[in-house]
Amino acid sequence: MIKISKKTEFKLLTCILMIFVAVDIFPIYWMFVLSTTTRQAALTNPSLIPTLDLSVYLTLFGFEKIAGGLGYAFTSSDFIKYYLNSSIICFSAAGLSMIIGSLAAYSLARFKIRGGENIAFWILSIRMMPPIATVIPLFLMFNTLHLLDTYHGLILVYTGLNLPFVVWMMRGFFEEVPVDLEESAMVDGCSRLNAFFRVVLPLTLPGIVATIVFVLIMSWNEFLLALVLTGTTTRTLPVGIQTFMTTGVMGTYQWPQIGAAGIAASVPIIAFAIIIQKYLVRGLTLGAVKR
Repeated sequence: MIKISKKTEFKLLTCILMIFVAVDIFPIYWMFVLSTTTRQAALTNPSLIPTLDLSVYLTLFGFEKIAGGLGYAFTSSDFIKYYLNSSIICFSAAGLSMIIGSLAAYSLARFKIRGGENIAFWILSIRMMPPIATVIPLFLMFNTLHLLDTYHGLILVYTGLNLPFVVWMMRGFFEEVPVDLEESAMVDGCSRLNAFFRVVLPLTLPGIVATIVFVLIMSWNEFLLALVLTGTTTRTLPVGIQTFMTTGVMGTYQWPQIGAAGIAASVPIIAFAIIIQKYLVRGLTLGAVKR
């Protein structure tokens, strides 16, 4: 049996991890390369080296004159509207799901409820249902209630979609907080609700941040329900990018525009995750996955 020193083992593990990281990052890099090339170059002579032609981004955000009037197939006003729609819907849904889900998770973690484990698993099993199975019932329901192409309609759908995940994640975080801390706070005069807000929530802040990140990612990237339940008024970024996939003058998809829109849509979530990465790492190691 060949013995490997710890230093060699560390270098080997580092190389393997670098390969995995390169494989994960390559699609994003390829999108950026496509977004900086012309349509003709993307079709006839694709290259792994970006040409640093940022005209498509200028056109995307409304600087057509600076871009030289290249005449790309989408306008800045539509894309910015998609950005605003996604921001309003996703952040509202994330806030609602965190408020409702945290209270439900705290109840399951602290109170002895008959069949509590079964209730928790039932809540999680709802998330296992494929969203496509709910498209037609939701469409018919929203059509009757006049909720199609409205902000509050899609916010309610995303809130319900994220609630099982929030409850399951936050329940694990709350169980990591010793009950003695809450009892001490209640002895000092706090009510159960005050102890929850003043003691439990601050201690589980990293877990809350980690859960919010995952909820935002799921809502920001959701396509199927947004495609069916939105229209010209509330169209979100994934659906808006899909509208760029129309055949251009050369009879194929407009890859530079799609790449630029994909990169622009990824920036907010990536930046948000980088800013709060300290809390994100602490939250992921707090014990939420101990089950």
